Parts: sequence; structure tokens; C-alpha cells
Amino acid sequence: MALGSPGVQVTVIDESFYTPSAPGTTPIIFVATAQNKKNASGTGTAQGTLAANAGKVYVITSQRDLVDTFGTPVFYTDSNSNPIHGGELNEYGLQAAYSLLGASSRAYIARADVNLAELIANTTTPVGSPVGGTYWVDTASSLFGISEWNNTTQTFTDKTPLIIDNTNRATAAPSGTPLTSFGSKGDYAVVVTSENGGAYHNAIYYKKADNQWATITTGFDGSKQVAVGPHTSYPTFTQTGSVWVKTTTPSNGANWAVKYYNASTQAWSLVKAPIYNGVHQATQSIDLTGGGSRIPVGSLFIETDTTTPTAKFKLWRRSSTGSTNISVTTTYTNAYGGGTFDIRESLANSTGWSASSTVTIAVNASTIVGSVVPAAISAAGFTNIVASWDAATNMLTISHKLGGNFEIKDTSGLMAAMGFTVGKNNLYPSFDGAYPFLATNWKPLVYEAKSTAPLTTPADGRLWYDGNLVADIMIHNGTKWVGYLTGKPGTNATGPQVSALAPTTQSNGDPLVDGDIWISTADMNRYGKDIYVWNGNTLKWVLQDVSDQTTPNGWVFADARWSGAGNDIDPDSIAKLLTSAYVDPDAPDPALYP
Repeated sequence: MALGSPGVQVTVIDESFYTPSAPGTTPIIFVATAQNKKNASGTGTAQGTLAANAGKVYVITSQRDLVDTFGTPVFYTDSNSNPIHGGELNEYGLQAAYSLLGASSRAYIARADVNLAELIANTTTPVGSPVGGTYWVDTASSLFGISEWNNTTQTFTDKTPLIIDNTNRATAAPSGTPLTSFGSKGDYAVVVTSENGGAYHNAIYYKKADNQWATITTGFDGSKQVAVGPHTSYPTFTQTGSVWVKTTTPSNGANWAVKYYNASTQAWSLVKAPIYNGVHQATQSIDLTGGGSRIPVGSLFIETDTTTPTAKFKLWRRSSTGSTNISVTTTYTNAYGGGTFDIRESLANSTGWSASSTVTIAVNASTIVGSVVPAAISAAGFTNIVASWDAATNMLTISHKLGGNFEIKDTSGLMAAMGFTVGKNNLYPSFDGAYPFLATNWKPLVYEAKSTAPLTTPADGRLWYDGNLVADIMIHNGTKWVGYLTGKPGTNATGPQVSALAPTTQSNGDPLVDGDIWISTADMNRYGKDIYVWNGNTLKWVLQDVSDQTTPNGWVFADARWSGAGNDIDPDSIAKLLTSAYVDPDAPDPALYP
């Protein structure tokens, strides 16, 4: 109901004027972040921070979408947890995008191809991650179970051996025996390198009174005794200095730290590696009832000789499941009518080898010997050994059906004549040497042996902001560039001093001398510009004109060298470079400067 005075008419006219709204726009923001950041929930990698996605434009519709794609914005603090305002590595671009999406529902975001995490100051040379699938024998964490007997006290003493691994392989001869210059009389040494039974087996050695190293085996160093076995097999010794190598972990027994690198998790994991007396005992101990058919790929064990006994070792890895096969392509014919070879096989539910059976081959002079081997093996009455012949490819295959092991004694040379060779087709020399050929699904492990984790060289394009505040300064001697200490003898032996306050002595406390250099860090924005040289006459620091590149007192800033040689991976220390005259081929030409 409207109220109005009698006789009064009211008219409302809308004379508002509106400017048409402009078409909507969506901003695009370019950001710089660390690479491979976690997403906001921490469950995976933020996809926008992957190197492969650098430069890719994402349509982001919310703050949650942003932090899932590019991670949470990172802002750095100092050692006292104070924010670093204006820090070059702070992710301001990402924070700006986050703020925008608090008031908007759409933005284009692209990440620059730079990894801010690589620009954090680091005093250590960057390295690459290990290759996925790498095995590593951690010699620093491994125990080798060496105990020495004292016949007077009737007790054993645990011994910690010296280690020869990949990092100091040169301290052993090509045969593996440590050099006489290594260690002292009475020392034990364990040699474990990546050669893993190549020219020699990994082994334990003892340095005798004549300064020579001897392998730990029965009768070493005169008449000393040796036992290689589990902690439950307590040996009876009568000779002081005899050695018990415990192959199980209790009572400080052997415990080899074999590790595996997973590229997905980027972590090393410890892999169980028990010690057995050869591949046959390993197979039967791990899978007695299955005869080898149920041993997982990747299982490891360490082979040693408990029979002789000798403290030598070889690492093995299970390479496949299914039958154990050895194959060869052969067209060999035997003009003498045939020959023989002996085979013994592993059996399920049996810890020993089968009795050896002879395979007898009878052929005429033109028949390919391999073609009649399957029938001859079948006639020999084996439990698990079978063979097949492929006439189209002339391929002979001999198999153990359960994936167990079999050994072959080539009594008349037929196996070698047909082309079977140790080191190929799952064939290896047997550990005890009784049968020349060992057929097995175990393969010698390929690994690195060292006290620190294996690493690789950095990827091409990897950035490094070296946090070492040092400077390699060379001086012109009238003909060429030389190390500063060469041109200015007596100056600070570790090179220029880098500090906020003016030094009052050299680094070792000696008095300053004419020509000593100080690089001031009092104002980091002027780092490299405030360079002082000590004047021995006035006893004052003299600020240098670093813009002068034309007078004998001038300064040239250029990349002259990385080290004292052209092919070094790591840089040399400044102290070493002070006396080196080496420069890279692209260093400034000394003839162009006075």
C-alpha cells in the first residue's frame, strides 16, 4: 500500500548510467621453485615441479589445486629461525599466485626451468643418485666373524680385520693378495671387491712374521688350524693362532651388510645374505622340498669353503625362476663315434648330490652330436635332468626341471667340443673343482664394495652454488699466469683470507706480509668488489680498484681453471692451486695484460 498526500502525484525516473563491463581476463604467472617438491598432502611429487614439466602452462582453479600441482610456497629462515626477507630463493611467485587464487578462481601458472634447491649454498660437490638396482657391500658396516684361538687360555679373541675394497684395491696384487707394504705383522685383512671371484675369490688373509700375507686355510703360517662354520660348531684347536670364521651372526659372527638401492624410494635397503658352502647347499637350505623351484628372484647368499676349509667368499644372486637351462648352438660332429660325460644333480628333499651318472654318446661320423644328446640323457635315468634338440636352429638345451643345480664332468671333451663354455649360458666353475661345469640359476652378484654408498656423477646441467667462500687468484709474472704463492712468496699459505673483519695476522698466526690478500664479506652485496692487499711499508690494507684491467695493478675476473689438471672431476684446494701455473685453454691470454 502506497502512502501519498491527496492530489499529489509522484513519478520516479531511473536515470542511472552504467559502463559495460570489460571482457574477463585470466592472468598468467611465471614462477621459480625447487624441483621435485612434495605435493600439499605429502603423498607424492607435485607434478608441476618435475623437470619434464618445466615451461608447461597449467590452468589452476583454486589454492588447493595450486599447492597440489606446485607444492607449498617455500620461504627460508636463517640459523636462528629468522625469516630471510627478500631472499632470492624464496618462492614469491608461487605465493603471489596463491594470494590471487584467494580472490579468483582461475590463473595460468608456468614454472621456469630452474631448480632453486640447487642454488642453496653447499660446500660439498654435488653428486648423482645411485643407479636403481645397484647392490652395495657396505664394508664399514660388515662383520666377518674372525676369532683367533689362544691355546694357553683356551679362549677365542674376536679380530677386526683391515679392509681392502674398491676404494683401495691398489693395495692388493692382481691375484688379490695384499701387498707386503699393507698392514703390520699379525694383522688380518679382508679383501672384498667388485671382482667377486674373477681372477680371485674374496678372502681373509693373515700377515705372518716374515711380513708375507697368507690365505686363511688349514696349515697356514706353519701348522695353524682353520674352521669355517656356524657359531654352533665350536672347533677343537690345539695350536695358538688358529682361526675360526663364524658364518652365522650370533657371537660376533659374520654379518655381511649387502644393500640394494631402490630408485623409486631413493633409499638403500639391507638384503639378507646368509653364508653357505656352495650353490648346492644354498639351494637345498632355502628350498629343500621344492628343490629350487620356489626361490625368489633377487635372493642372495655368500659362498664359502667349509670343507677344506678356506676363508674365501663369492656372492651369488638368484637370477630366474623355473627350470635351470644351459643351451648352445652346435654343428659339431665326432669322427670317432661319440664320447661320454658325467652329470650329478640336486634332488628335492635331499641335502646331497645324486650319484653321478654317465651319459654315453654313440654317433656316426656325420651326425651332429647335439642331436643325440636328449636321448642319451633320457637313457641315463636322471630324476630332473632332461634335454631337447631344435633341428631348425641346431640348439641343444640341457635342463634341470625344478630349477636346481647340476654339475658336469666332461670326461671325453664332448661338452667343450659342442661349445659349452664356463661363464656363458648359466655355466660356472664349481667352487670345489670336482666337476668343471656347474649349471645353476644363481649368478655371481654384480656389486660395489666400499665403506660409503656408491654414487654417480651429476646430471648434465646440474647447478651448484659453492658455499665455500674462497678465491683462486693468479698473478702475472711478466710472461704468464702463475699461482699467487709462486709470484708472492711468503704470503698466506692457504690463499686469500675471506672475512667480515680485517685480518691482523695470516691464517696460521704469522705476521702479515706485503701482498697478502683480504676479501671482505662485511657487505655481501659487494662480495668480490671489496678486495684489499696488505702494504708492508705502511702496514695497512689497501682497497683495490677491481675495475682496472689495464695497469700492472689491475684485476681480471674470468674462469681460468677448475683444478691443477684439465680432466679432474673435483676441484683442487686453494692451497694446492697457489703454486700451480696450470690454466685451461680458454683462460685469459696473459699477453693481453701488463
